[in-house]
Amino acid sequence: MKKLASFVFLLAWEIAVAQPQPGDVFRDYHWLPNMVKESGKFLRVGGRLDYSINPNHFPADAHQDGFIPLKQALDLEGAVKAEIVIEKILSHEGTRGLSIQVNNSEWLPVPEADSIPNPAYDYMHHFNPVVAVPLDLLNEGEDNTFRVKVDTTHYWNWPQNLLYGVTFRIYYDKASPFATDDSPLQINTTENGFHLSLDAENVEGIQQVDYIGYYEDADWEGNGQYRQWHAHLHRGRLICHIGSSDTAPFTVNWNTEWLPDQPEPMKVYARVTTVDGLIYATPALNTLELPERNYSVKLYKPYDQPAKWVTRSGEFSSKFRISEDVEQASEYQLIWISWSPCYSNGILLNDHLVYSRQDPCYDAMLHVVNLENTDYLQSGENTITTLKTSLFQGQMVHGMEVQWPGIMVKVRYSR
Repeated sequence: MKKLASFVFLLAWEIAVAQPQPGDVFRDYHWLPNMVKESGKFLRVGGRLDYSINPNHFPADAHQDGFIPLKQALDLEGAVKAEIVIEKILSHEGTRGLSIQVNNSEWLPVPEADSIPNPAYDYMHHFNPVVAVPLDLLNEGEDNTFRVKVDTTHYWNWPQNLLYGVTFRIYYDKASPFATDDSPLQINTTENGFHLSLDAENVEGIQQVDYIGYYEDADWEGNGQYRQWHAHLHRGRLICHIGSSDTAPFTVNWNTEWLPDQPEPMKVYARVTTVDGLIYATPALNTLELPERNYSVKLYKPYDQPAKWVTRSGEFSSKFRISEDVEQASEYQLIWISWSPCYSNGILLNDHLVYSRQDPCYDAMLHVVNLENTDYLQSGENTITTLKTSLFQGQMVHGMEVQWPGIMVKVRYSR
């Protein structure tokens, strides 16, 4: 058993730890449920350490006591800190106490997003919580395992979180080819946004460049923050960022036509991944302004988000407020994250049907629904309602889960 002191240190450090920032040097080691017999979608974490709902369920390579081998050799030379990023879906409302154990350490609690009302387990949510891991809990090389659990306490005796991936992230005190304060990013304005590339003539062995922006936009990350570094992991892959390129000069066209008006300057940096897996976060360009445009885009943040928002249980509503003149609105978007949207029975905007359903069943989805008929928008308070999922052949089906922070709205206005 590792020292208890390491666990106490973790609790003190947990609030301070964050995802990568400009200037960091790190590696990501992804564990993904791609060997799951149930189509490889996710790992079920319930009240047992075997993760099973039937004898043939995943993971086939887990130890009898629930430990799962990482199967990747950790490089700890020059390491200065470590963290684990967990791709979490709440799944069954009322599930609490998600914890992870590494190499027979004490159980490490997985934090909730601060913005989700208390208790967070009453609100359907997905996000990437980060758990700080003292380096002395990790082993150099391949001999690392982990297991996860939730509290067996539950409203209806079926606690369950779903994990789409687990990433061990190791930070290093290593020299970076981007060690100056100057950003190596080359950014040019285009008709619809920006043209981004990387000035990296002296850097060899670049495999990929990912561009990350700090600006106000929809909360795809599910943490309740709208102005933040926008990027997160899904199945170990970076999503909801500006874009990626694997070919020099690593050019990405950033279309900002639906980016909300920005009251403050935006920031951009690049994560440069080399062929040996080392990732350099470049210094950021901190003074980026949106190009001049002859229209305005407003982001409306939902409020009165209901708890336990699963459409099999009934109708649910949240609200958003428009202070602009809707007569000037030309089009709009509904934006949200769901689980199992194939069971949606429709979404109403101010009592008018504007959406029916989409695949998939029993999986996560990021929705951007473009709508041109702005007649249903109204100045002042607006209400969005999800209809109750109907019975199918007399049987109750799952229902669509609407994830925190709920259904967001962008409206485009003529100037």
